[in-house]
Amino acid sequence: MNQRSSTPVFGTEGEREARPTARRSLTRSWLVAACLSFGASLALAACGDGDDGVPGTSSDEELLSEFCEHLIEGPTETVVSSTTAASAPNVTYHHTRLEVLLGDEPRFVRYEVDEPGDLAFAYGSDEAVLYRQGDMNVTPDNVKTGPFPCSDLRRVDVVPLAVGTVVLEIAPSSNATTYLVVEELGEESVAH
Repeated sequence: MNQRSSTPVFGTEGEREARPTARRSLTRSWLVAACLSFGASLALAACGDGDDGVPGTSSDEELLSEFCEHLIEGPTETVVSSTTAASAPNVTYHHTRLEVLLGDEPRFVRYEVDEPGDLAFAYGSDEAVLYRQGDMNVTPDNVKTGPFPCSDLRRVDVVPLAVGTVVLEIAPSSNATTYLVVEELGEESVAH
């Protein structure tokens, strides 16, 4: 014969009150998720796209400031450029300063474009660069040489590109390296 225990299956009344109910647990989980999401949004705002609502700033100024931030603080990847377009290393990195090793002859790197539109190539030195996509040379829509918010930024080329590979041919240089940061702009552009 089964006898019922005097102890409730789910604990005593005091123990039940001490444990969070499913509703309180869900509310706490939702609050934690909301806080984490808000924190992630703030962290991404430093590298975000578009207007941040700061009076007196334009998207061009924000873009140039972002280039300066990456040129000064990184993160950094080192890339050994190639002496031939066919063996050009891939420099498709986002929000990254690329330290491109140069030489006394033309050097090549490549960037993979996944959406058509304007791309901004920011450089830390003054070497001439040719952009080639397929059989065609692509002329930048805009070349900005200053003024810039930092001395590490020397030139920004805004280049309209189709989906596919673009090969950058960097002119011979007495510099051992140049720094490069690439941003996909879409409809944005850098002011003349």
